[in-house]
Amino acid sequence: MQIAHGRYGQFIVPDQDLYVGRSLLSLGEYSEGEVDLFRALIKPQHRVIEIGSNLGAHTIPLARMAQQVYAYEPQRLIFQALCGSVSLNGLANVHVQHLAIGARAGVTEVPLLNMDRSQNFGALPAFGHAAGEEVSVVTLDSLPSASFVKVDVEGAECDVIMGGTRYLQEHRPALYIENDRAEHSPRLIELITELGYDLWWHTPPFFRADNHNRAPDPWQRPFRSFNMLGLPKEVRSNVDLRPVKPGETHLDLTQGS
Repeated sequence: MQIAHGRYGQFIVPDQDLYVGRSLLSLGEYSEGEVDLFRALIKPQHRVIEIGSNLGAHTIPLARMAQQVYAYEPQRLIFQALCGSVSLNGLANVHVQHLAIGARAGVTEVPLLNMDRSQNFGALPAFGHAAGEEVSVVTLDSLPSASFVKVDVEGAECDVIMGGTRYLQEHRPALYIENDRAEHSPRLIELITELGYDLWWHTPPFFRADNHNRAPDPWQRPFRSFNMLGLPKEVRSNVDLRPVKPGETHLDLTQGS
């Protein structure tokens, strides 16, 4: 583990993490275009739910915008690093829990990844493994009310929405959700729009030349994240992003359609 000194504070990161950790160590930030969008949506009095917090690359800046942040991370060692980062930055308004969020309450098995092996620690899904450490699963419906919900759960986005239909119907938060699995995208879009949300694509690059450390691109490839911004239809909004079409996938964006 190393401590990365970044735009929003200090982060404990695995030396061998290929994407989020490398970005924090090299650039002092991660996918800063996402943070720009958060800043436009979140007010100081807001509470934020972050499902799949990973190393806290966005938890820490979110905590500097919002009144309270409730962060959930199922990988134990990554959860522990996240707790350390929150403590290093003195963020008493962040509540971190070692939980997975799914379609129904229960337990799941999450493998313990080797921190000495070079890999993408943020790509491990919380579900579908034959063995691992038992982690409790709760639903979005059981979480505190919030004005903004961020979801990054490596293919389990539909499960989060199915376990949060009552939450989204009652609290009507803004929703920011990853959508980079083509096989799940049509169903995910359908689930969210059926709950009365409008959706737009948001696809910021991992690297920006004006990064905090003014460092070169550590990947030398045009990586970007594929997310959707969802706002309740009853909320008046002027969003300058590409609307999401029914049945669309992130591949439609990369192919220029």
